[in-house]
Amino acid sequence: MRKHQRFHPRCGTSFFALMLLIGILIGFLIPFTDPFIRTLAKLACIPVVVGCGYELLRYCGRNDNLLTHIISAPGLWVQRLTTKEPDDNMIGVAIAAMREVIPENGEDRIEIAGKTE
Repeated sequence: MRKHQRFHPRCGTSFFALMLLIGILIGFLIPFTDPFIRTLAKLACIPVVVGCGYELLRYCGRNDNLLTHIISAPGLWVQRLTTKEPDDNMIGVAIAAMREVIPENGEDRIEIAGKTE
């Protein structure tokens, strides 16, 4: 059995599903009835939606509790449609690709404001 599953709460699919749900919820709160003004208000809310979704996914990645399972569930459901388990050949190719780009001696470390990353 493999160590990790194909499902991950911080996957791009989870991010997309969460953005969709948050966008719908915020859309219900927009009070304008004029379609033009309503569309402008929704467009203005995009940074708020993305920021909230990003922070929620970060929270889900750092914590494991009932709330994070509820927040992550829609994205994990969508991942059932968009992903499949890799076979051994796919995993072998991924490992070979990573070995080519990650140096063994750490020579590509970048120093930013006194911290080495």
